[in-house]
Amino acid sequence: MAGPPLPPSLSRGKGRWAWVAMLLLAFGLRVAHLDGREFWFDEALSATISAMGWKSTLAYVQQMPFEHPPFYYLVLYPWQVWTGRSEFALRFFSVFWGVLFIPLFYRLVRRLSDRHLGYLAALLATLAPFMVAYSREARMYTMLPCLAVGALYTFLRAIDSRGQPGWWLLHGGLLIVGMATHYLFAGLWLALLVYLFLEAAQRRWSAWGFLIQAIVLAAVLVWGYATPGLRASLFRLAQGEAAFDLAYKLNKIVPTLILGEIPGAEIPILAILLAVGGWVLALTGAWYARREGLNPPAWRYVLLVLVVPLLTSLAVPYGVLGRHLGYTLIALLIFMALALRALARWGRLPLTIGVLVVMSFTAYGLIRHYGDRGGDLRQAMAYLRDRVDSGDVLLIPQPEQRYLMDYYNRDGWPVRYLPEPDTPLTATGVEETLREIMDHYSRVWLGPIGAWTADPDLLVERWLASHAFQAEKVWFPASSSVSLYLGGSQELMPIRLEPLTWGGRIRLQRLQAGPMEVTAGDAIRLRFVWRAGLDVEERYAVIVELVDEDGQVWARRRGEPCGGWCPTDRWVQGQRQEDAHALLIPAGTPPGTYRVQVRWEPLPGGPALPLEGVSQSGDRATVVEARVLPAPAGQQEARATPHPLEAVFGAAISLIGYDLTPIETRPGETIHVETHWRAEAGPEDNYALRLELVDGSGQVVMTWQGPLATRLYPTDAWQPGEYVRGQHSISLPHDVAPGRYQVRLSVVTPSGESLTVYGERPRRWLGGLIQGKEELTGDRLTLTTVQVRDRERQFRRPAIAVPLRATVGKQAHLLGYDLDQSQAYPGGWLSLTLYWQAGGPMSRPFKVFTHLVDAERVIVAQHDGPPGEGCCPTHTWVKGEIVIDPHQIPLGADLEPGPYQLVIGMYDEETGQRLRASTPAGELFPDSQVPLGGVRIRPRSVPGGPLTGPQFDYPYYNLLPIIPKRMRGQ
Repeated sequence: MAGPPLPPSLSRGKGRWAWVAMLLLAFGLRVAHLDGREFWFDEALSATISAMGWKSTLAYVQQMPFEHPPFYYLVLYPWQVWTGRSEFALRFFSVFWGVLFIPLFYRLVRRLSDRHLGYLAALLATLAPFMVAYSREARMYTMLPCLAVGALYTFLRAIDSRGQPGWWLLHGGLLIVGMATHYLFAGLWLALLVYLFLEAAQRRWSAWGFLIQAIVLAAVLVWGYATPGLRASLFRLAQGEAAFDLAYKLNKIVPTLILGEIPGAEIPILAILLAVGGWVLALTGAWYARREGLNPPAWRYVLLVLVVPLLTSLAVPYGVLGRHLGYTLIALLIFMALALRALARWGRLPLTIGVLVVMSFTAYGLIRHYGDRGGDLRQAMAYLRDRVDSGDVLLIPQPEQRYLMDYYNRDGWPVRYLPEPDTPLTATGVEETLREIMDHYSRVWLGPIGAWTADPDLLVERWLASHAFQAEKVWFPASSSVSLYLGGSQELMPIRLEPLTWGGRIRLQRLQAGPMEVTAGDAIRLRFVWRAGLDVEERYAVIVELVDEDGQVWARRRGEPCGGWCPTDRWVQGQRQEDAHALLIPAGTPPGTYRVQVRWEPLPGGPALPLEGVSQSGDRATVVEARVLPAPAGQQEARATPHPLEAVFGAAISLIGYDLTPIETRPGETIHVETHWRAEAGPEDNYALRLELVDGSGQVVMTWQGPLATRLYPTDAWQPGEYVRGQHSISLPHDVAPGRYQVRLSVVTPSGESLTVYGERPRRWLGGLIQGKEELTGDRLTLTTVQVRDRERQFRRPAIAVPLRATVGKQAHLLGYDLDQSQAYPGGWLSLTLYWQAGGPMSRPFKVFTHLVDAERVIVAQHDGPPGEGCCPTHTWVKGEIVIDPHQIPLGADLEPGPYQLVIGMYDEETGQRLRASTPAGELFPDSQVPLGGVRIRPRSVPGGPLTGPQFDYPYYNLLPIIPKRMRGQ
């Protein structure tokens, strides 16, 4: 079946370089960022089955219904023994077959036609999105086209061998291996049988050909007899299981062969159009091949390879997917190459159109493939790897994810799957199972859990939210989550505290708490009972923080009440809600006494609800004091440190990691430095931490000095081997010039001498392609570089609703204000925006006060803050600058409706002294207050009143309204 005489070939040198370029391109496309995506279920299955070993793999495949035949798994086993079980190593096996396909395919096409068509078809195979995508998966879908090319090539050689059995035997072996790799390889076998019968009808009988086909059939029957799983699959298919309609199959096959697998439930219309363009191009090539592109036997041969498997897949009662028929791409690519040859003969414009069609579907398919980031299980398991303790258990409400968990659970944590085998998932069953689990484990991780959950009603999460303490819930980009729940309800004791009310909306009715002496690494358990004073119309998050006496936050939990199951926008006046939280105390937290503070803020962000009617002020309420005890030395270590290193200072203390945020900031703003220390020996001195901001010329523009951890836990109290965290908030000078600065760290003795540092830290060059170590020397350690940027300044006067002229101090000229009174009712707020024009920089960073006063000039509501919500300190103003200064003034729920007035001004926060305020004519305003317009507070339109005075006491109860299953804002 050889083609016509070969045309003049490329020169030997050009051909060699063309092959080098093509194979390098193919390899690069297939290997680039090969481990960028996590395994999906089938890839994890490949890793698990192949790791069983040959004997166990064979036994597993024989017994398991709807499992692929064993050949791929059998050859993958020695590969992973040799290369390892990483995503890169297992997928590289597919890369090998995906690149090998190209020269094999060239040989086949050259046999059918000529060398030039072979080069063109090989180039199309190099770029084919299907071949690129499945070369990057740990599955058998690039091995199948290679085996198919081998079977087709040996078939051609066998027909031309004139009765010699060698090529026929090799062909039969490849057919058996192909069907031992995937059962749907039988479609290719059936196509070759049809071709043999057509040849026999034209008196070109091949006895050896039919004999080999009979041997292949016998091998298939023997395998079927020895494989109960295959027989069970056929029986279940006959009963209608796993059957899909014609539209589904076409939707899964037609676009996939052209574009590769398109993720998502629905295929975009653009993808359909591009796939149709690819098929039209292939059909054009088939029409041209029938007329003059291929001789008749070769044309029939290629056409049958495409048509017979497709028709067979549409006829069988099984959900055949495009990836199962990847070997039909052989015929598709040949016909596409022939179409481009035909279009080139018809003119430049037709050829250009054909090339654009190929480039369009190729680019689209590759972009969709490389842009598909996959799931989040690997990321979630990496998150857990830094946080799971011995004695924890992972609870997975999806048994079908067992293979993925087996692959990514490399630390071997205990895992419980729900629903359990042969047990339906019911509320009663969930309660029994979870009570048994909570009796054995004090910490339960729920998840990774996502859209693939086998618990669509979220029975497991609802039970845990009601009966345990949620310590954290983290969402990952693909909408999967991980939650930590703690037990310990039996340890709670009532806490006496004054009534606490936030914004007239939410009152803390009762509080129970666990032991208030906890070891770093443990948690504080809290159960609140909230009461709604008014109908709460917004979703709020409750924030629980562990704060030291200097105001530094050492632990923080933010979340909606009940783990998201009782959002505040569903609370109505008088409703009581029980809400449990666990505040994790991170390992390394210095021992000492801390305050546990609570506040409420809108879920999307914004000003927190103010406290009302209590001795405490602001928006944070201290509900209890806790004492953190030191963990035994050597039993805690730093986890998930963003910048690990090993820097030893004076042989006494090691810095083992740090974090600095943000790395882009503005003058006057605060950077936060977190340090992780280990005491190498018992430090004898009370060392201090010194941080320096250094400009490009080496000049130190700012120095900050403080304790390594806290002033209440000096280093001379540290024990050998102890791990201690430090947190340091450093305000940049308001007059620091914009630019890039290095942040340097040193440890200094009480006499001011810097300790010598030695050790090493990892370094990366060329974007991480080259990794190495940096030796540390000297007495100062450069942590990182921060970029200080000047704030955006505005000089054009905006539209102002209420123009006004007044001057505060000497440089702050008030141009007017905007006032939004849409929420001007008890429990609401006023949105005030002031417009200042700077006469120049002021002497200090003054604060702006905005007061709502009654007829007796008594302040009934207020908001104080730096101009521009902190962006524009007054001593950084420049002449002519317009500063837009918003203030949201919360109104108490007990505020009486009626007329009030707004007054504003500035004051020095350190002294409390107000700046004088005057009219343009120089007349002073009384009390240094600029009067704005009047405000009328109207009655709240909803029934009910504020939370004031004693309240009726109701018994505890849980209200867990069913909300949409996809939790938001957690």
